[in-house]
Amino acid sequence: MIRFSSEDFGAFVFGSEIFRKNPVAEIEFCVKIATNSETGGFLERDFWEIAIREILDGKTRFGRIGIFFDRKNFAGKRFFSNFNFSAENFSPIDRRRAEKFAKIEIFETQILREMANEGMSDSVEFRRLARKFLRKAKCSRIDTILFGDAIFGEGKTRKILQKIAGTQLRCLFLADWTSAICGDFEKINRGTVKITTGDDKKFTRTIAERILRRRLGKTEIQAI
Repeated sequence: MIRFSSEDFGAFVFGSEIFRKNPVAEIEFCVKIATNSETGGFLERDFWEIAIREILDGKTRFGRIGIFFDRKNFAGKRFFSNFNFSAENFSPIDRRRAEKFAKIEIFETQILREMANEGMSDSVEFRRLARKFLRKAKCSRIDTILFGDAIFGEGKTRKILQKIAGTQLRCLFLADWTSAICGDFEKINRGTVKITTGDDKKFTRTIAERILRRRLGKTEIQAI
């Protein structure tokens, strides 16, 4: 059984990527609980390093990379603030017009993550705020954006963000590296789901069904 843990509903996003390729996978989710190295399973932070390494090595066009984090995601901002980008292989797609060295900027968002977790990304208010924050990246001539909060990789949310960003900005999400982190999950075939939540069971079920795109039984969710 694969296990994902997160302090919000971001864990479901990784699960949706697995279910997209293998609808009968066996996955356990622990959401809305404090996470640490002893929590077990895969955490959001497990995806940060591989994501930025692969972006630097062949996924950025000019080497101008923007990393978006919620203002309250202190762990993420601390990780990338201390990350030694110069030690990684830098191979932009358009070498002729690219930066000599990778240019990295961290952008803070507010409220967007909360709205996405509340299932409100498909709203006028979310789009308006997203335009406000993405405008900063455009002004900095960023060509590639990594959203460091996993919840933004939810199917509809990522489409909305990419549309707002436009064709000149490439948006990447942590869920894009699910198979790289979790391995060959297509061989998992027991077809069971187990959810432990620190939030309301009914609301968790609503969000889980929306992100995972599958019906869930009452016995599959347990509140703590």
